[in-house]
Amino acid sequence: AYYRPLKNYGRDIFESHTVFSFEEISKDILEAKSNNVSFMKVEELDVNCRNLVLTSDSFVCYSVTQKKNLLRAIDTLTGEKTILRGHEGPILDMKLSANPLVFATVDHHNAMTPHFFVWQKNADQFGFSAVYQNSLKGYIV
Repeated sequence: AYYRPLKNYGRDIFESHTVFSFEEISKDILEAKSNNVSFMKVEELDVNCRNLVLTSDSFVCYSVTQKKNLLRAIDTLTGEKTILRGHEGPILDMKLSANPLVFATVDHHNAMTPHFFVWQKNADQFGFSAVYQNSLKGYIV
């Protein structure tokens, strides 16, 4: 690091510069890994499908597959994963509430009875509980 003096209306101020080599710090950086988290084909999605991923400060939730009707949630701090079960049809939409630990999902069980769930993040351990579920004739928009 070095400092360069600058003149500013009669007062001396200093501009700080830090010089580093990426090669020196790259040894400490772990290699990034990636993998597929969902295997859905766009052409197989329902025409009413809206949101299949939601994020908050504490978790990410997404629809794993439209055929098994599963949701996966991942804790953003620990990386811990959990599967949410209960939907009887393909997930059509999910929305985060004003409380960032609560979200709602709706599936398309059949044309007359979509299922609506409200999920809440457990306080003691990572996971979610369905705190409300109902059949409704409508969709989250």
